[in-house]
Amino acid sequence: MALMHLRVRTGSRSTGAIAAASAAYICRLGAYGRANLDPVVFVESANMPSWGAGKLKQLAYWGQADVFERKNGRLFTSAEFSLPRELPAAARRELAREVCSRLARTPDGEPLPYLMAIHLGKGNNPHCHLMISERIQDNVNRPPELWFGRAAVNGRKPETGGARKSALKSPDWIKAARELLANVTNTFLEQAGISARLDHRSYAEQGIDRTPGVHLGPAGAARLRRGARSRRAEDLAQH
Repeated sequence: MALMHLRVRTGSRSTGAIAAASAAYICRLGAYGRANLDPVVFVESANMPSWGAGKLKQLAYWGQADVFERKNGRLFTSAEFSLPRELPAAARRELAREVCSRLARTPDGEPLPYLMAIHLGKGNNPHCHLMISERIQDNVNRPPELWFGRAAVNGRKPETGGARKSALKSPDWIKAARELLANVTNTFLEQAGISARLDHRSYAEQGIDRTPGVHLGPAGAARLRRGARSRRAEDLAQH
């Protein structure tokens, strides 16, 4: 059964986030290539500056963000969303690519650098991880130390300053992201002749008198597999 799940968070210096480590995790590189983690089946990045583009540079952009992004600045916005298990793998991949490419845009349609990775999931739970940079790709050639600097005042001579930033994760952006995910998923389900549909609206908006469920999430599931305590799992069991 197709399920609606979208979780959004931000990674910033103030919370101790490390962009390169997050990218390595979703790509299953380095220490995150362990066999006990669910495998990654597809990785792609787009809208990158030249020094961060290409399959061999999956961590390059995010490593430079860790070095040069300003103090207490946001390093990335991340999203994790489910993919319908009813669809074949190729259709899930194209669905995820369309959602990611459309989410990695400013309200005016300007492209933002992003990295996406599809995981097979434990127990046939396919899902996609997305990391979006808030630095707008304006096709001005800048080295990393300038790219992550402050943008030129009033946009004059943009090559003298950093890439402009666009704030994500506002309530309106998250609502629009949920609607986008539902609409794109439903289009792919319809094209595949599958009757299941997603609804991005809350139960209250749908007129359903039911308490929303709690999503355990991959981190909580991993803690349970290790035999560790998960507060979210305890709350879910009590609920």
